[in-house]
Amino acid sequence: MRPQVIIIGHGSTSRLGIVRSVAALEADITLIAIVQPRRFLRKLDQSRIFDCYSKYVSHCYYLWGNDGEGLRKILFDHCLCSGQKAVLIPDCDFAVSWVDSNMELLSDHFVFPHIYHTAGLVNYWMDKSVQKVLARDVGLNVAQSVTVDVSVQPATISNKVNYPVFTKALLSLNGGKQLFRRCDTIQQLQDQIDKARNIGVGKLLVEQYLDIEKEYAVVGFSDGQRVVIPGVIEFLQYSQSHFGVALKGCIRPVDGMEDLMERFSNFVLRMGFVGVFDIDFFYATGKYWFGEMNLRFGGSGYAATCMGVNLPAMLVRHLLGMQTEKVPERILSTATFVNERMALDDWYRNCITTSDYHQLTQSTDISFVNDPADLRPQRIFNRVWHQFRMRRFIRNVIRHK
Repeated sequence: MRPQVIIIGHGSTSRLGIVRSVAALEADITLIAIVQPRRFLRKLDQSRIFDCYSKYVSHCYYLWGNDGEGLRKILFDHCLCSGQKAVLIPDCDFAVSWVDSNMELLSDHFVFPHIYHTAGLVNYWMDKSVQKVLARDVGLNVAQSVTVDVSVQPATISNKVNYPVFTKALLSLNGGKQLFRRCDTIQQLQDQIDKARNIGVGKLLVEQYLDIEKEYAVVGFSDGQRVVIPGVIEFLQYSQSHFGVALKGCIRPVDGMEDLMERFSNFVLRMGFVGVFDIDFFYATGKYWFGEMNLRFGGSGYAATCMGVNLPAMLVRHLLGMQTEKVPERILSTATFVNERMALDDWYRNCITTSDYHQLTQSTDISFVNDPADLRPQRIFNRVWHQFRMRRFIRNVIRHK
């Protein structure tokens, strides 16, 4: 019987990478695409959701925003499988949190990433301050930080804070990257606290600012007993229209970082997480620093699949109790990649030139969209490119009248 896999998330590029990874198992794949209505109108531009056109996708459903009840209805009305449990792969913080919170409801019909099969533990470990404590315990370098409760007015700012500082939401689910900012003064920090309060974030993480020289990530898989980290991703260029999102990077072997990878493995094992994950870290002041762990597949994780290490397939095999074959667990060479969706947004918003766009999308080793074996997503993406090109032309004509 073919494995039944359901992928739930916000981003087409990330979902498409998981689809193509899981397709190696000849799985029956369902997508649940979480979309945000624009201008309060429930109008869906399906051409932008190019991953649903993949030949590997059997069914696709659309969820308007982070609607937990709507997600429950889709799963139980359309995704129950006769004779076997389906695998849920949550691919955004909302989906990760919802699945963990509804473990008892889901467990009779689905299998999914977990921590000790105990509801609430994944949500607990999504807290960056909790992660920092464990990271220190396993010997990772962690920036000093304090947590500010922004629900209290006026918010109490510790006198231990030394400026400059860097702010972020304690839970990415609540604030995403909206609250990333360097603050050089107490007034700038107070502005961030007010912003966090206005968007409904309860707690703000205020940490020591470090002048970052290079940023990295690792993607991996854990079955609770062992951890597979196939390589290191180095971010070479960031999107100018999406703060903190990688535009271009490279993936390479872990050579020279074996001790650091061992600490990351200990971190995941101590947490008890079973699933695919990514860990952000960076180099500053002559050493590597822990950033945070996302308890889901990283946005650049498909690069590892393209290099021969298929982490989502490992997850599906483990959750279904399938016999584990001897499969590659380390990449052996280096390759570059680009996130075409971010490049398109940067081009449309005049952050990069047309020449820059074409150079980015045509000169890298790994494409997240283009695949000769699965052509329709690229064709739909090209259609979006032409739509954006016309809109940009009209917008620029109007602007210069």
